[in-house]
Amino acid sequence: AVYVVEPEQVAAAHGLEASSAGVRSGTLVVPADGVYRFAGAGDGEVEVTIDGRAFTSGFLPRGLHAIALQSSPSAALWWSVDGAPLAAVPEALLLRRGLPSWGFLERGGESPGRSGWQRWV
Repeated sequence: AVYVVEPEQVAAAHGLEASSAGVRSGTLVVPADGVYRFAGAGDGEVEVTIDGRAFTSGFLPRGLHAIALQSSPSAALWWSVDGAPLAAVPEALLLRRGLPSWGFLERGGESPGRSGWQRWV
């Protein structure tokens, strides 16, 4: 089956879902294999859990990962990839709901008479 997702539906899915217990969770899209380090910015500490385990730094393969944050609602999540300076995790890479293990097919660059590109995320 093919499901078409409109851009506004994708934008509405960005960010993490907040629970009443102060945990924000969802799916992290890791765009490339690498050594990732996570830190919080703002009020209080941020405890990061990835794929069910506490995570501050280490190797993450490209793909979809379950993520949960225990933090104040105003705290931001920052990351560093392969030793680069810390930067805010792009909200487009944080999704409110879990995705199927097979991933998500992304397409773009199509126009009349011209084929575009596609990739599995």
